[in-house]
Amino acid sequence: MLRNAVRQYEKISGKKSIAIRRFANFLIQGGGYRKNPRQSIKTWKKNSSRKEALAKLRDESRKRTMKAVREEKRSNWKTRYPKIVDILKKSDCKIITLQEIEPHIAIDLKKKLLGIYSVFYTKHPKRLDGVAILVHNDMEFIKEEELRGEYVNSLLVTIRIGSRVFTICSTHQKGQIMGQLSSLLDSVDQFDNLILGGDFNTDFSAPEKNIKYQEINKNDKSLLKLHNLWHDPKRSLLGLGDNDSRPPHKQNPATQSSGMGCVDWLFARFGNKKLETYYDEKCRGNIVRSRNVGGDKWLSDHDFHCVCVNIDGKKMHIGQYNILCDVYGIKWSEYEAYY
Repeated sequence: MLRNAVRQYEKISGKKSIAIRRFANFLIQGGGYRKNPRQSIKTWKKNSSRKEALAKLRDESRKRTMKAVREEKRSNWKTRYPKIVDILKKSDCKIITLQEIEPHIAIDLKKKLLGIYSVFYTKHPKRLDGVAILVHNDMEFIKEEELRGEYVNSLLVTIRIGSRVFTICSTHQKGQIMGQLSSLLDSVDQFDNLILGGDFNTDFSAPEKNIKYQEINKNDKSLLKLHNLWHDPKRSLLGLGDNDSRPPHKQNPATQSSGMGCVDWLFARFGNKKLETYYDEKCRGNIVRSRNVGGDKWLSDHDFHCVCVNIDGKKMHIGQYNILCDVYGIKWSEYEAYY
């Protein structure tokens, strides 16, 4: 039990902290809990039971660790969240795929977006966060389905657009793992009309640098079967320069081992046709607002992808956004440890 507690603290902090060292001293001293080194074991035994001391130790260590993480690598969630909600409300998108949504935030989004969007959500048991899909209230909902598996963390929502039935998929993938991408593509291959949005943690705009992406193509399990809505020459009309979907401080190879370049993507299948895409001022406004915080600090460590499509003569905006829901500041500093 004690060893598990130590591992948990090390997992949260990412390194040995004062709390962990005090816990180690506690074990070395034979179970005597002391608030400071001068407090005797006898005093502790008189004032508290072993069970109470252990509970108090865990609680205090957790508080110290969380406080240290928040102070050192603060994610500013309380400041970011209202602005993110405002972007979602003003986006004018009919469909938005979201990632890194913690369960209580999904519940809160349902309240804050009531009357505008229906919020659908799922979370893999092994993850801290889940994925969501926002469907505008003027769209006809049909059904919701989770995709669960060793490599899959995705959500499917089926809606009706005009006379057609579309399946919307939101996914969050670690990237560079063939199994999870292949599993996802196998799962969605059955749908004639599909919109797939997510954080893939892989830059598909540079496949020549991605060996595993090439292998997937050779195995005929390729995203090239789908229409890439984001990697479109017309997107240059937005005047936003590069294709990166992450802020400058996430593009440094010296400090960033994965997720550089453009890792957020929107794909579609429209029968045997290609969807017409447009990049208007609404698209540009959504992207700019998600980046406009100051310097290289965006509202999230991803921007808001937005594209306008034409489905049977009806134009609509589609969005993709990883909002980095990070209430306690854990993932902001040690995100890879929880992936």
